[in-house]
Amino acid sequence: GSIADAVASITGATESTPWCIMVYPGVYEEPEITIPSFVNITGITQYAVQITPMTSTQNLFVMNETTSLNFIQLMGVGSGYAGIVAHDVGNYALCHKVSMVDCDIGWDIKSDAVDSIVYLEYCDTTGGNEAIKIESTNGSTMYSNFENFYIFASDAGVNPTTGLSVIGPDATVFLHVF
Repeated sequence: GSIADAVASITGATESTPWCIMVYPGVYEEPEITIPSFVNITGITQYAVQITPMTSTQNLFVMNETTSLNFIQLMGVGSGYAGIVAHDVGNYALCHKVSMVDCDIGWDIKSDAVDSIVYLEYCDTTGGNEAIKIESTNGSTMYSNFENFYIFASDAGVNPTTGLSVIGPDATVFLHVF
């Protein structure tokens, strides 16, 4: 089965009945997946679950309010697209131990209509063009918290062109550095 099929089969995810999709080790080629609110996708271990896009013209995951991605590696997202899109997620969206490899944009985080919070915990990125893009527009506040976040040179020795871009007067980044 596919991760997209598992997400599509979910009905009735709410705050009192959240869902968790467990993903076993393997390489998964997936279409763009929109994660419904109150759904968490969790791999068994961070580097054993590798997810690639079906086409070069798609994002891999679109997050919503109260969603999380955990213990996965996203690879090979094409030019102009992101491994993870988190726009107007409201209360929060969380990535824990997510690794980006050669994705043009790793995380595309934006607040346009709703004040939003995104947490990136123990995540890393290598290669690609723009590791993290954070934007706030229309007076909405975008709060991003990075705890133990790493940007590495790729196996080919290529760093992301931009490690972190912050656009807009109400985009706030909190870096937890040790």
